[in-house]
Amino acid sequence: MDLKNDFLLFDGGFGTMLQQRGLKTGEQPDMLNLTNPDLVRQIHKEYVDAGADIIIADSFGSTEPVLAHKGRAGKSAAFTRAAAAL
Repeated sequence: MDLKNDFLLFDGGFGTMLQQRGLKTGEQPDMLNLTNPDLVRQIHKEYVDAGADIIIADSFGSTEPVLAHKGRAGKSAAFTRAAAAL
């Protein structure tokens, strides 16, 4: 691939895809990496099948401040590892 003449296609709205599959308002999408990895894996696969060159891990809420606010302090590494593995 010649980045001067080609382009890379990223995946799209991951949260929107999760909402279409039942994620409720206020639920933490990152939890699905642990509780429903098959769903997360399927969405990634759909983006790759659609032509995405780059997919982004479902880990935007896996920071310590966010997790601490949700009562999950100290779990950032586990959430991030799960997201990256998928």
